[in-house]
Amino acid sequence: MWKQARLSISLVLVLGGCASAGAGGVPQGRSDLLVEEQIRGQSYSTVYEVIQALRPNWLRTRGADSFNTPTQIQVYVDNMRVGGIGTLQQIPTVSAYYVQWYDGLEASARWGLGHGAGAIYVSTAPMRER
Repeated sequence: MWKQARLSISLVLVLGGCASAGAGGVPQGRSDLLVEEQIRGQSYSTVYEVIQALRPNWLRTRGADSFNTPTQIQVYVDNMRVGGIGTLQQIPTVSAYYVQWYDGLEASARWGLGHGAGAIYVSTAPMRER
């Protein structure tokens, strides 16, 4: 019993310390997240340009989940579905505070079926501390 309790405490300590918090409590080094400093740090004019330069793998579909009607990467702005990847070219960087990638499983769990290719979430409000 004590061995199991020590293991649980060790896992909490290890997992809790994996991501160091950066500015505004945002974990640094996360490959699924772009924060305001990254989005507005260069001369990018759209969110698409930022993702293309910093996280180009977010724009690639990972294999077909259906031959007849393969799903596409979905884009959400403040929890509102706005379309596919092309809509990122219409979102100016000055309006985005953070952008987050969700793989197919995470996106399906959050927004339901039809997200097998994943989703990109754009927030126009600052990230709340976690």
